[in-house]
Parts: sequence; C-alpha cells; structure tokens
Amino acid sequence: MQIRHTVVTLALLLAACAGPDGERPVSGGTAGPSTAVACQDDDDAFRQAMVAALNAARSRAPACGGESMEPVRGLEWSPALGKAARAHARDMAGNDFLGHAGSDGRRVDRRASDAGYEWRAIGENVGAGARNVAQAVDHWLGSPAHCRNMLNGDYGEFGAACVRAPDSRYGTYWALILGEPQPE
Repeated sequence: MQIRHTVVTLALLLAACAGPDGERPVSGGTAGPSTAVACQDDDDAFRQAMVAALNAARSRAPACGGESMEPVRGLEWSPALGKAARAHARDMAGNDFLGHAGSDGRRVDRRASDAGYEWRAIGENVGAGARNVAQAVDHWLGSPAHCRNMLNGDYGEFGAACVRAPDSRYGTYWALILGEPQPE
C-alpha cells in the first residue's frame, strides 16, 4: 500500500511541476519577515524560514485547487531529509533541469534511503525560479498537487534546499522532501 501511495504521489507531483512560467504566485500567501529568507544552500536562517512557512500553511490549511483541507500537525526538520534535498537541488542546478528523477535516475524514495532516512511515507516537491522561501512555498500552494503534498498529515518531518545557479535556465532550484519515519 505504501509503495502505491508513493508512486501515486510522485506521479501527481511530476505532473504538477513547472518552471516559473508555469507556476502562479498566490496572493495573500506566506510572505512575512521570517519567511522572506533568500535562496540559500544550507544555513539556520533558511531552515527556520522553511519550518515557519510550511507550518503556517499546515495550520492555516488553505484550499488546494478548490479542495478543502484540514489543519495538520507541524513538521520538524530532518537532517537526513535535508541532506537528500540538498543533493537533489544541487543535481538539478548543476545539470540545469527540473524533475523528480535525478540525473542518475534515482527518485525521492531512493535518495531519502541513501541519505539514511528509514521512511514509512515519503514525498517530494521540486521547483525553480523562486527567489525566497515565501515565494517557493506560495508557488507550491498555488499548485494543487504540491499543495496537497505539503498539507499531507501523513508527514511529520521534512528537509529542504535551494541552490543558486545564476547562469542556468531558472536561476534557483528547490527541493522539499517530506517524510514520516519508520516506527522505532
């Protein structure tokens, strides 16, 4: 059942992915002083801004593509998922592509496992072109499949990364991996 859930989630997210021309900014989104942190590869301010933006959306539970959502528990940062997200964002930036399959063909389930995350549920959002955390989260909230993924109560942890590539097609590449660990 979990593999089916993962495959369906990945298929929906891949169908929903688009670059900056295909993503619509959402008015009244998450923008605020704590989430306007610029794209940064990895630092405390970036992690704190991601936690704040994602948990604000999860507690507010906006509609995703017209579908009413319920508030869900907050997410906690996972260093292992952060490592997997960072590797994928760097891969997309270094190879100038946007997608769920890496340049080596690996998908989120394999990347998370290879980073040492023993997962019960796993999902991923990718994006490109957003200049800061608030804009990236707003773009995902504007995409029904990405929005449902971020507001999925099956996930309790996440890792995220953004990598700048000024000479690339999009300029910035974002990866958000959401997960729920295996019970201990």
